[in-house]
Amino acid sequence: MSVDEVRQALVGMLPALRELRGTAAELGVPDKVIEHAIRPDRMIAAIEALEDVQCQP
Repeated sequence: MSVDEVRQALVGMLPALRELRGTAAELGVPDKVIEHAIRPDRMIAAIEALEDVQCQP
């Protein structure tokens, strides 16, 4: 897998990460569990920073 493919895969995860808290709440998972185990805000910020990065071969 190339660096660009990895970047694209991570960017593709953004919609699911943004909906994670809502989905977890629907399933009865406390927000604290999601924040502690996954830290979606940090992951979202890091992946958003990659969206505009131009990868070089």
